[in-house]
Amino acid sequence: MTPTLLLRSSLVLATALGLSAAPLPAATRRDLLTLGALSTLALPALQRLPSFPVPAPAMSAGPSSPVAAVTGAWATLQEPATTMAASWPVLEALTAVWALGVLVCAVRVAVGVWAVHRLGRGLLPIDREWAESVDRVSAGVPVRLHPGVASPMVVGWLRPSVLVPAADWSADRRDRALRHELAHVASRDTLRLALGHVLTAVLWFHPLAWALSARLRHTVEHAADAVVLASGVSRTAYATDLIELARHVHARPLVAALGGSPLEQRIRALVGPERPVLPGWMRGGVVAGLLGTTAVVGLAGSPAVAGSIAASPTDVQALVDAEVARLVAEWHPDGVSVVVLETRSDRVAATGTHGVVQPWAPGSVVKPFVAVAALENGADPDALRHLLEVSDNAGFVALAEQLGSGVVSERFAQHGVHGSAALAPADLALGQFPMSTEALAHAYARLDASVAGRQVRELLVSVVEGPEGTGRRAAVAGREVAGKTGTSRLEGPGDRTVASFVGVVPAGAPRWVVAVQVAGPEPQGWGGAVAAPAFARIAAGLP
Repeated sequence: MTPTLLLRSSLVLATALGLSAAPLPAATRRDLLTLGALSTLALPALQRLPSFPVPAPAMSAGPSSPVAAVTGAWATLQEPATTMAASWPVLEALTAVWALGVLVCAVRVAVGVWAVHRLGRGLLPIDREWAESVDRVSAGVPVRLHPGVASPMVVGWLRPSVLVPAADWSADRRDRALRHELAHVASRDTLRLALGHVLTAVLWFHPLAWALSARLRHTVEHAADAVVLASGVSRTAYATDLIELARHVHARPLVAALGGSPLEQRIRALVGPERPVLPGWMRGGVVAGLLGTTAVVGLAGSPAVAGSIAASPTDVQALVDAEVARLVAEWHPDGVSVVVLETRSDRVAATGTHGVVQPWAPGSVVKPFVAVAALENGADPDALRHLLEVSDNAGFVALAEQLGSGVVSERFAQHGVHGSAALAPADLALGQFPMSTEALAHAYARLDASVAGRQVRELLVSVVEGPEGTGRRAAVAGREVAGKTGTSRLEGPGDRTVASFVGVVPAGAPRWVVAVQVAGPEPQGWGGAVAAPAFARIAAGLP
């Protein structure tokens, strides 16, 4: 779970707990808590609501004359696989601890489910006294006698039934107990309690999740008590039933049982003064408040609303400015260029530069567009995934030569990449032509414009997550990244490079494109070592 998702879950849980403490009928509080648990578990799904790409405006291909290859000292280097940042093992360890906690909780629930399943053995037909109560109050719910239970209880989720004890009770007491259990059946409380167990299994480390699950357990009992009282039952007689049963009841997971703890609160609610409740119109406002909180918190970072709920340009610009300053202090480059683009609007959200900035040779960051052309001409996606992951120069040159400069340059042009058909296939494949950082960002945003482009975007995830990926340092905890590294020689004296990384985030439903280019880092640096970490730091701060 990402820190952002953890914060959003905390807000929804806190809102549900706070609203459920309002003076509301028990059934309304029960429904609020159920909605709170559902909303919390639904937050990850809300973050992945599908988005609908907005076509990017057409871009000029520049001068009509062919774009010349960048020759001489320029060359695209074969980049090695990079190692993960030092913090990655910590993230893996935390994920393993979380998964272990989920497993322990799941085993605990499974033991409870098995215990309930075993109650299905040894069932007996109900005796005459219980049969008379069933005739008076049952609504077609199966009722069975079980000598091993101390009090009536509901078992089952989709088709629940009631188990009753072989107890020497009065007819009125049997009726009251049966009405309570039938109230559980009518409100599907076994499913509600199961939801609470799922919540605490997923968020086993979160005290608010446990608090909500516990309050839900107690509130379903209060709601069922209210149904019994509404039928005209004496409060004193019903409270006496609870006190008598308190000696025998044992709580069971996933079972709605009469007498659930804390019993003292239930008895106080029965014999104490009636609690005032909010009027009906205010109750609707409380429920609407929880739904509104979930919508705002859950959809704030969703790609489905990325076009209408945008990050503050000032905030994004501050991220970029801070990263440019860091790159300058760490690498002492000749030039730095950073562009952050919103994919849905194709709008530049922030830019940052330092030193001499010009259209450098993009190098390997144009290989994804060669892959688009290859996919459209029947290439094997798995083979392309590997070529992209290791940034195989020879492999992409071979692909470009097989396709021909005309086909490759045509696909380039569809994405705003200005590699001319007059260039040799090798120059096109290895990005040996000038291109600005902003043009690279727009080109990656256009990957969603075609089926093959979307496939390539999925393949680019392996550049960041694959075992041999050259862009592993671009990984962002909790967010899937797709991108490509590039390293070219910088024209001029010495063995200087242009280190590049262009990526999209989230990879499954892109909202942002971040392009980073660093010219002449000292000492010589690869795209995966210089630009990829800069991308990760910027992307981690984007909403």
